[in-house]
Amino acid sequence: MAEIVETRPRQTILQPALAAEGIARRFRTARGELDVLRDVSFALHRGEFVCLIGPSGSGKSTLLEILCGLQRPDEGRVLADGRDITGLVGPIGYMPQKDLLLPWKLAVDNAAVGLELLGIGRRAAREEAESWFPRFGLAGFEKHYPATLSGGMRQRLALLRTFLARRETLLLDEPLGALDALTRRSMQTWLLDMWADFGKTILLVTHDVDEAVYLSDRILVFSPRPGTIVAEIEVPLARPRAYEVVTGPVFTSLKRELLGLLVPDPERVWNV
Repeated sequence: MAEIVETRPRQTILQPALAAEGIARRFRTARGELDVLRDVSFALHRGEFVCLIGPSGSGKSTLLEILCGLQRPDEGRVLADGRDITGLVGPIGYMPQKDLLLPWKLAVDNAAVGLELLGIGRRAAREEAESWFPRFGLAGFEKHYPATLSGGMRQRLALLRTFLARRETLLLDEPLGALDALTRRSMQTWLLDMWADFGKTILLVTHDVDEAVYLSDRILVFSPRPGTIVAEIEVPLARPRAYEVVTGPVFTSLKRELLGLLVPDPERVWNV
């Protein structure tokens, strides 16, 4: 049996950086009211890397938009460091599924968007953004347009823009989902390095069980719609985490547990 080691220093998990309390969301459709989220409650502790995993259409993206203020819940509230931020845009960083890079802007100007929104002058914002290009594997591509970048480079650029927005808590909606298997694997390890360097609190949505176990301190499991948290799974794997853990017994046991929660009926086909 592989050694089980506490993943994060104990002092980093005492203060919730972000909390959802009883979040519910409903939409009106031609067929009537549609429950998308129901009584979603959880907390992210400072410095944690948490993954949210669940079936397609269960409301995970809707939840992220509520957490960052792009939507208001019908019930419940969102707290950041104990302060009610329900419906407020700005306190929480957010990267949607699509990178939303501006095609008419150079890579460096795309990266600097968040800094300019903070009131930093264009020249200073460009200089700061450009200084991070080597660390994000983008050196030499500062003056390229997004259309000329590979999928992995576009994702790193979008992540750089998100990190430079100077938010301590980041919500990432399937940031690696569109990448091929080899690029995705290298990006997972790179993302862990960035998280360790910046010390951010991260909530990442993924459909990939292996990715969730590899990246996380903790995994939140979502139910089918209306989405709610049905389990919180601790990931007792040591950090820094080498990719070799995917072949270990602890990893295999966690994956089996998650698949059991996600696909309770073995005859049911679900894309993970």
